[in-house]
Amino acid sequence: LDPIRAITKWLLPEGFPAHPHAGFDTVTYCISGGLKHRDSEGFKMSYGDGEVQWMRAGKGMIHEEMWDLDGSEWKHKSIELFQLWVNLPAKEKDQPPFVKLLKPDMMP
Repeated sequence: LDPIRAITKWLLPEGFPAHPHAGFDTVTYCISGGLKHRDSEGFKMSYGDGEVQWMRAGKGMIHEEMWDLDGSEWKHKSIELFQLWVNLPAKEKDQPPFVKLLKPDMMP
């Protein structure tokens, strides 16, 4: 058993509530289950199974990633994800934030 997963589910039973980011990208690969994204720029989306969310925090944003547990195609699946944080070069840290969803058929 992976102790990090057990601790995460205990500490964050509904996902990752609103928190700030600035100056980097997060790339979230949803292996199984689903997530709901919402942020201070007005972006909202649900994503899951094999999809990738690319979020550029740029000059700064507040966002949340909550488990998509109700009424979705991922309702009864366990949630597994992999996330990379990519520090942006200094000249790119002040760019406007954005969020992009990459579907499995868009990736090699």
